[in-house]
Amino acid sequence: MYDRDLAEFHDAHAGELAREGASTMVAHLRAAGWTGGTVADLGCGGGIASRVLVDAGFDVVAVDPSPAMLAMTRDRVPEATTVEATMASVALPGRLVGIVALGEALAYDLTIDLDETLEAFHAALRPGGVVLLDVPGPGRHGAEEESTLVQDRGGVFLSVQTTSERFRTTRRITLFTRNGRNGNYRRHDETHELRLYPAQDVRTGLARAGFVAVRPVARYGSCALEFGEHWPAFVAARP
Repeated sequence: MYDRDLAEFHDAHAGELAREGASTMVAHLRAAGWTGGTVADLGCGGGIASRVLVDAGFDVVAVDPSPAMLAMTRDRVPEATTVEATMASVALPGRLVGIVALGEALAYDLTIDLDETLEAFHAALRPGGVVLLDVPGPGRHGAEEESTLVQDRGGVFLSVQTTSERFRTTRRITLFTRNGRNGNYRRHDETHELRLYPAQDVRTGLARAGFVAVRPVARYGSCALEFGEHWPAFVAARP
């Protein structure tokens, strides 16, 4: 998942959410009294959020299952500790002051149990630690069961065919990238399976895991993307 070409495309064109999400996390950490400590960036991608967190004075453990994404993170944030792992397999370090799972990171691992995952987050955080996450919900891609998005980004062509069921979405992704040596295009195909989480399940799961001050987040900073019932985001604290 997210081999080199798609990882580079995602990093170049989908960075605003990670950047603004990390800035939102910094604001919540500051409000909770944290000026330093370790934050886990789960599904770190190319390290855009990790860079913001490190620049704000925090140590970062950056976790992603994609070697290509982690390679970009190491280049962008050499100060971070990088871990190649899925959401289910990662062993979170203890004494964290924060955990971020931005850009639907939780949804990419179909094997996790939501309650167990949130309990693990709670156990890994220090008292007063903060978690910020967003997940796709049912209806994330509208009422249609199938849709196709085609983008032309400066000669790089992306096609995403999305098929949605009640609690699962399948994205069939095709990327054509120009080969600079001869002008031809190379094709890359991936299929991503995502689990959809109703907003109430996430809110209830956070409370059941022991988190307090569970609040919905409408948007990350100045990011144009808005959250809501079909794409819920929450911030919460460990008491």
